[in-house]
Amino acid sequence: MQSMGYGARRRGLTVASAKGCGVAAFALVAALLVLASPSVAGASGWSKPVRYSAIEDGVSVSCATESFCMAVGFELPDAVIYRAGTWSAPVEPEKGNPLTSVSCPSEEFCVALTPTGGVIYEKGSWGKPFVIDNRANGNDLRSVSCISSSFCFAVGVQGKVFTYNGTGWTGPVHVAQERELNSVSCFSTSFCVTGGQEGYVAVYNGSSWSSPSTSVDPGQFIASVSCGAPAFCAAGDNSGGVLTYSRGAWSSRLHLPGLVLSYNVQVSCHSESFCAGVSADGRGWTFNGSSWSTPVIVDPNVPLALSCPSTTFCLAADISGKYLTYSGEASSTPPPPPVLKCRVPKLRGKTLTQARKLLTKSHCKLGKVTQSRRHAKHRLVISERPGAGKTLPSGTKIAVKVR
Repeated sequence: MQSMGYGARRRGLTVASAKGCGVAAFALVAALLVLASPSVAGASGWSKPVRYSAIEDGVSVSCATESFCMAVGFELPDAVIYRAGTWSAPVEPEKGNPLTSVSCPSEEFCVALTPTGGVIYEKGSWGKPFVIDNRANGNDLRSVSCISSSFCFAVGVQGKVFTYNGTGWTGPVHVAQERELNSVSCFSTSFCVTGGQEGYVAVYNGSSWSSPSTSVDPGQFIASVSCGAPAFCAAGDNSGGVLTYSRGAWSSRLHLPGLVLSYNVQVSCHSESFCAGVSADGRGWTFNGSSWSTPVIVDPNVPLALSCPSTTFCLAADISGKYLTYSGEASSTPPPPPVLKCRVPKLRGKTLTQARKLLTKSHCKLGKVTQSRRHAKHRLVISERPGAGKTLPSGTKIAVKVR
């Protein structure tokens, strides 16, 4: 189970989670983009967003089971617990210190990470804060993934990986060409994957980390990694792309349709045949073992973190302190197709060629063209009718005057 967090937030991207966790950060432009999009929550198996906490502007979530999840915040360094549909009151396990990531392998044990250390939740109580990296400069640690109360990895800048054995932390070792690491996910004590800056990754085999000599996602930033089987993981990057790792090899990057400004692609895998994903532009989708579904709008509030403890339950938290769940049960009635409208663009000063392209893009058509000067060399639009800004039926013809 893994988690992601602070590093993504620093880049305006959100890092995804895996079998237990996700992280957070968002971009205002993406939020505005989503607000203009229709929601199809329910039709895709996702519930509608419901407020759960005051935690905003950065969250990480990890679900050990369908009835137990933990979310931590960044701007408000609080932790809240989900138990079968009910959320606890927020607590502050480390006073004033931001929580960048959380991983819960069971209901009895969680690790919440800070930029330099962390704090353990065990059997209903929070322990004392501890330091993992005493050489950290204040923002080093980004993600944590725990398999049990005696095995965790934490990763951060300079390819740093720290190990927890149940009594203390050791490390760091440096992997992934010493690139900044933003996410880590462990399926077992003998299989973990981490990734981050410039698309570099590293794989743990139970005794050591191996890193490809070249990037698996050139020019991108691995925002999230999630391992759902002994030799299977999925990853999301900072520009709407996803990859899979299966039996020692990485797939080619796939850009999912509709993901615009999706620099916080988060994925969470429960098995080799089920993963879910969310992005900063409010879309959600799933993976069935061979292909990814088409992303649809599920949350206009910008989902930031995701965790899927089963194939029939995922929990995502968003930027406004709301959460939504995935049940796998889509509505039997598909959503109606969007109604296209002609939104008249501003054409003044454009050439006829430019005007025609703008009108087509706006679902309008070029109508009557009137020339004010018979021998004009530069045919530029000086007026249009109906005027710019009007919303009309798709295909409406717009008359223009040129000179």
